[in-house]
Amino acid sequence: MTRSGWPSILLALALAGLVIVPVFAFIAGHMLAGPYKGEDGVLGYLGTIYTNLLAGEPAAILLVGSPALVMLTWYLALRLRARLMRGASRRQE
Repeated sequence: MTRSGWPSILLALALAGLVIVPVFAFIAGHMLAGPYKGEDGVLGYLGTIYTNLLAGEPAAILLVGSPALVMLTWYLALRLRARLMRGASRRQE
């Protein structure tokens, strides 16, 4: 991954965390638990999430940050794998 690609990845993760994941959570909640009881449907749900995010609520932070956490986990796992593979190839020589 080149350094010039990171801004677009961060922008995509921010968009996913702020819009896509909460909308899918709204849809999943509607399917599993029933209609949202707040005002204005999905817009009210998003407003509640953004308000809780600004208040520092851990659940909102985790929901919005989940795409970045998944990406970070995969990145670190692949870096660890590459390092372990390099070490294993050096031992075989």
